[in-house]
Amino acid sequence: MLKARIEQAFKPLNCEITEQLSSFDLRIFDLVTGETRLVVTGMHIGKLESPSSVDELISELGVELRLTTLSGWPPER
Repeated sequence: MLKARIEQAFKPLNCEITEQLSSFDLRIFDLVTGETRLVVTGMHIGKLESPSSVDELISELGVELRLTTLSGWPPER
């Protein structure tokens, strides 16, 4: 569910989530070019217990993505 919500929020980019015991790593990338746009490691799964905490994470990832992407985010529609 977490991966699906993150993928939906950042379309047309893709995301790859690698789960550990109590944390996960996230990579947001362009599927066509393979270009990595954002990597975040060691995020604690326990902090994502409610829909609002997942929404907050997505919002924070969006800010990070805008700061690290030259072309900006979200894409022009």
